[in-house]
Amino acid sequence: MGVLFLLTACSRPINSASNTEPAAQPPGGPAITDSSSQSAGSTKSSVSPASTEKTTTSTAAAASAETSAISTTVAVTAAETTATDAAAVTSADSAPAGAAIHTPNAAPKELPDNEALLFAANMKVGWNLGNTLDCTGSGVGLSGGESAWGNPKTTPEMIAKVREAGFNTIRIPVSWHDHVDADFNINNAWMDRVAEIVGYAMNENMYVILNIHHDDDVRFMYPDSAHYENSSKYMKAIWRQISERFKDKGDSLIFEGVNEPRLIGAAHEWDLQNDPVLYKDAAETLNKLNQDFVDTVRASGGNNADRYLMVPGICASPESALDSAFKLPVDTASNHIIVSVHAYRPWNFAMAAVGDPSCVETFDMTKSGSTGEISGIMDKLYDKFIKNCVPVIIGEYGVINKNDNTAARVEYHSYYIDYARSRGITCVVWDNGVFTGKSDGYGLFNRAAGIWKYPEIINVMMKYS
Repeated sequence: MGVLFLLTACSRPINSASNTEPAAQPPGGPAITDSSSQSAGSTKSSVSPASTEKTTTSTAAAASAETSAISTTVAVTAAETTATDAAAVTSADSAPAGAAIHTPNAAPKELPDNEALLFAANMKVGWNLGNTLDCTGSGVGLSGGESAWGNPKTTPEMIAKVREAGFNTIRIPVSWHDHVDADFNINNAWMDRVAEIVGYAMNENMYVILNIHHDDDVRFMYPDSAHYENSSKYMKAIWRQISERFKDKGDSLIFEGVNEPRLIGAAHEWDLQNDPVLYKDAAETLNKLNQDFVDTVRASGGNNADRYLMVPGICASPESALDSAFKLPVDTASNHIIVSVHAYRPWNFAMAAVGDPSCVETFDMTKSGSTGEISGIMDKLYDKFIKNCVPVIIGEYGVINKNDNTAARVEYHSYYIDYARSRGITCVVWDNGVFTGKSDGYGLFNRAAGIWKYPEIINVMMKYS
């Protein structure tokens, strides 16, 4: 079906003080035709449980308006259909090998006529440069370490292939704490390398999301009141330096305050709402840290005065963003805050490892058991934020390979992207470059070989975005 955004007025007034046009939407890339049977090349075989981006220690909790429409439309994509159901049945016999057997058909919601929402919509669909600049621990030095978890050094040619595949957006996760001195001053060579890779993407006319990633630690950033003073010092120091380095970059560079902020080591680390006292304290502390981030970036001037900024709730979970404890920061730039959410849902299909009793290897978009959690979360995010002119970006989502269940993953990505776009939400797929093992195989792009391992997945992502 076509994803049709009908522009209406916001449900509440948003005054936009910015006259800056959103970055031009790059053209869509060609269909990917590489055979998925091509050699995957040299890849990492495992990731340390202490350092992996996503592991099976994550629980299900991690996988945690009224105006007339005007005639303007933003995007119409994919195959036409008149059905209004979330999925239309296609004959399994006629489906090519590895293809989804159903066609997604989410009925689109009205998207308010708003510059910030248009900016996010133009980001289309994104890809994460995972397990690279976010590496921590053994093998990571003060000035380098992007290959410590097994991925090759990032090159302009790699990023060009991501762009050629049709991705408009790249998220570049960066862990900083291994690259700072005692006063949180960032090593110059590390900052230069981060800037170099950001430059690769911006040279490809991509939107770039740059963040603080695996720095959630009592020594650096830890969102509770007992550690707020030091956490605030760290957040301000890191973002002051990032802001200064990138303040002259254009609007297509987006800053994301912090990745999945949580109380590491707590009994309910990934489902903190089950401990109301700790959750309240952490949520209130994170609100303050999000405000510190926004204030620091804005104070740096240049294009940072009205750069789009992303902020998460606890764990970046949808539930925390939807909770009343989550507050958007006060901002001197009108309507330039984006809500950051991660949603590997449903957990039993997206994240549960092969061999886990809860593991599910199939996905059927005509069954509510497969889709209900996805649609429910996205509908709530639309109602709270999108309808009220606040953009939402799902900065991480994805599904691990389970016994080569490619067709199920194609079905999943088809449904997920189509439904998100029907609610005005942009998604960025997680790709850690891992193609082996039972619990962490989110790999899509074999960077060493320069090929897309599962082109049928990439094709549906482009088709429905």
